[in-house]
Amino acid sequence: EPVIVLNAVLLSSKGSGTVAGQANSALGVLSHEFFHALFQRYRATAPSWKRLAGDLSPREQLEVIVLNEGIAHYVHREDRLQREGFPQDRAAQALAMLTAEWERLGRAEPGSAEAAESLARANQGPYWQKFGSISGMLFAYGVARAFGVEKVREAISCGPGRLVTLYAKATQRMDDLPQLPAGIEGWVDLCTELDLPVPQL
Repeated sequence: EPVIVLNAVLLSSKGSGTVAGQANSALGVLSHEFFHALFQRYRATAPSWKRLAGDLSPREQLEVIVLNEGIAHYVHREDRLQREGFPQDRAAQALAMLTAEWERLGRAEPGSAEAAESLARANQGPYWQKFGSISGMLFAYGVARAFGVEKVREAISCGPGRLVTLYAKATQRMDDLPQLPAGIEGWVDLCTELDLPVPQL
C-alpha cells in the first residue's frame, strides 16, 4: 500500500510567512502525493494498465514517469499555471532534454547504469531540471487548456501515448504551446493497443 508521510516542520518553513501561505503550500504537496497514491491504486486495478505492469523497458519507464510525475506536478501547480501560464524557457529546456534522453534510452540496456541515471534525472534533482516531470506537467497543462480536465483523465486511463497525442492536438489549437518534438513518437496508448473504449474514472 502506498504511504504518504508529511514532515510538518519542513512544510511550515515553506511558502509565505502567513499561516494561510503555509497551508496553501502544504495543500499543494499533499495533492501531488495523493495523485501518486491514487494513480498507483488505479494502475493496479485497471485492465488497460496490465500492459504496463511488471518489467518495463527503459523507454516505457520514462513514459510512465512523464505521465505520473507530470500530472502530479500539474495538480500541484494548476492554479499558478492558469494565472501565469507555463514558462516558455522552462518548457523548451524540458522538451529538449526529454528528446535527448528518449534517444539515449533507446540505446540503453535494461537495468544498466546509463538507464538508471537517465531515469533518475527524469524526476529527481532541482525542480526545473526534472525533464520528465516538467515535460509531463507541460503536456497536462496543454491538454487541460485545450480540451478540459476530462481529457487529462482520458490520458490517465489510456496511458502516456494518449497524453502525448492529446498534447500534440492541443498545440494545433493554442499557438503559445511549444510543439511536440519530432523524436517523441511511438509511446504506449493502452486503449488503442487493446482496442478498448476509454474507461470512465
